[in-house]
Amino acid sequence: MITRHRSENGLEWIRISNEAAEGELYLQGAHLTSWKPMGHEQVIWLSEKSFYEHGKAIRGGVPLCWPWFGNKDGAQAHGFARNLVWKFEEHLMPSPSEDVLKFVLETSEKSIDYWPFRFKLVLSVSIGKLLALSLTSINMDKVPFDLSQALHTYFKIGNIGAISIHGLEGCEYLDKTDHAAKKLNEGAFVFTKEEDTVFFSKSTVVITDPQMNREIHINKSRSSGETVVWNPGPERSKAMADMADDGYQTMVCVEAANTGEGGVVLYPGDNFTIYQLISVHHV
Repeated sequence: MITRHRSENGLEWIRISNEAAEGELYLQGAHLTSWKPMGHEQVIWLSEKSFYEHGKAIRGGVPLCWPWFGNKDGAQAHGFARNLVWKFEEHLMPSPSEDVLKFVLETSEKSIDYWPFRFKLVLSVSIGKLLALSLTSINMDKVPFDLSQALHTYFKIGNIGAISIHGLEGCEYLDKTDHAAKKLNEGAFVFTKEEDTVFFSKSTVVITDPQMNREIHINKSRSSGETVVWNPGPERSKAMADMADDGYQTMVCVEAANTGEGGVVLYPGDNFTIYQLISVHHV
């Protein structure tokens, strides 16, 4: 079952409830803000100080970074897809324990202000025992264009100093807190400071969280050549108006991505899909 709502600031959002899970998703940015499978605590982290305003990205959930990732001269960080209102196009219910929602964003007067190309974006979200997100980019223009992207997923954790991330052993990565120096990760990835890393990996990643007695598994499509791992640490957390000073302690971002070297060239009429499948397990 789905129900539609509107926030005090006029943002439309959808609540999903079925036999296996509950979830919430805003039409601005096609932005998932909640996924809670039955028998588990909330999996998705959301800032208590997040803005819910037109044209401003929500802090937490799953922002869609598109058609660029990170900063771009003279433009808003992480692109415009997360700040525009998407069309809610379809709702399917394959079973009583799964809802599938499809959202579309296409070229508009607003998008042309940010980016000169004609495109179509399709996001499919499946909410049930598993959470699946599939983002398809379609070139509707007469010329090719470059894009980078990420499913910028914020996960709720017990404490950043207690978790470890597995599946990235032996992978090279760019350490963006150290002038994008290329480094090698030799074991489980742990956090002792701010981390902003781009791993060159197509592997499944597991967040082990002893305080919440669970593992979060993040599987992704082979079309995503990079995995971004991010935690702002105490100083950056204090500097962000939409995050509590201690917000960094209970969140970590692990995200399927194609950024920088892993960016995509999309030719007229072609499409490109990245996919992320998330599951949670008691330990």
